[in-house]
Amino acid sequence: MALCKTSNTGQSARRAWRVVSAFLPVIVWFISFKSLVFDFDIPLVSHERFENKNETRKSKLGDGCYHVFLDVGANIGVHARFLYEPESYPDAHTARSIFEREFGASRDNRDFCVFAFEPNPYHVERHVKLTKHFDKMGVRYHHVPVAVSDSEGYIIFYHNNDAGKEEWGFGDHVRGARGNAVEEMVPKIRLADWIMDEIHERQLPSKVFGNYSDINPTDGPKVVMKMDIESQEYAVLPDLMFSGVLCKTINYAFGEFHFLWVRYEPGPGGRGGLELQRGHDARNFANQLLRSFHSVKNCVTREFSKLDDESYLHDGVPL
Repeated sequence: MALCKTSNTGQSARRAWRVVSAFLPVIVWFISFKSLVFDFDIPLVSHERFENKNETRKSKLGDGCYHVFLDVGANIGVHARFLYEPESYPDAHTARSIFEREFGASRDNRDFCVFAFEPNPYHVERHVKLTKHFDKMGVRYHHVPVAVSDSEGYIIFYHNNDAGKEEWGFGDHVRGARGNAVEEMVPKIRLADWIMDEIHERQLPSKVFGNYSDINPTDGPKVVMKMDIESQEYAVLPDLMFSGVLCKTINYAFGEFHFLWVRYEPGPGGRGGLELQRGHDARNFANQLLRSFHSVKNCVTREFSKLDDESYLHDGVPL
């Protein structure tokens, strides 16, 4: 029995040696290769991004804009005037405070671009006049005559018999007696796509005119957004958040939540959709939405503040 055991052990040893001998050239090559890599610092992984030299960059509306203000739900455009002409609006305390904190008190209007989203056809003439007014001042103002949403297409909005308040209730809800509301079909865009296409990674100007060393938390270029879109925020804001666009691009946002009955149908394939009851349900949804957003650490958006400035509803300052 002992001789048999010794014989089996010898056979096992010979088989093991044959296996090692077979792989010995591979082991020697691997050791030599590692030595070559470390001696000559040859990278094993490329960290460079290969660019298609035949691909040309598409220009963006935001190119050349150092700071950007997105006035989403602009109505008659007074927030642009709060930014560009603060001395004419001494009672716009909230807007003045926000703009001074975000852009500084010594800002230069030539460093800014304002994009005003307002779909109400009743206000088109007003925005044409504003554009000419700002052109004479040498500053940039762009009226974007569409509604914003989480998808593109068309949407029915309602004129709610509130012309005396500059039609500030123009939106997808009927307010008051239905017989007094007038339907208006307006185009809509997905705001998240527009921001990525026209603002994100915009080309900054070669020259900056203002001194922004006093702004907090950074003196670099900023994008600030105001949102007042008559309950469309319950569709737009989640889309901006979960697409990543808000955290990639918007440095500070402020605006109004509307505590109305809200119902949005699911999209193609049954995805999405939302129903909120008036008041309490909508308020809770808004609070939880902002709470989840503010819990994210890796985000350039410092805050979404439930602030708005509705002073100077009718403007009142001549163009």
